[in-house]
Order: sequence, then C-alpha cells, then structure tokens
Amino acid sequence: MSSQYKHFDQFMINYMYIKDLLNMSVFTERTLVLLRW
Repeated sequence: MSSQYKHFDQFMINYMYIKDLLNMSVFTERTLVLLRW
C-alpha cells in the first residue's frame, strides 16, 4: 500500500512538472508572437 502511494506521489510530481513545462512553452510562444508584431 505505501509503495503504491509513493508511486502515485511520484506520478503527481511528474505531472505537475510537465504541466509547468507546457505552460512555460505556451507562454514563451505567445511572448515571441507578441514581440514579432
């Protein structure tokens, strides 16, 4: 049970990290588009 919970915890950390990376890339893309104009 505890190992399963630990695995889930790791998954959540990875999920949040990937979500942050996606948000950053989208934000950077929009900023570059704004700067291009």
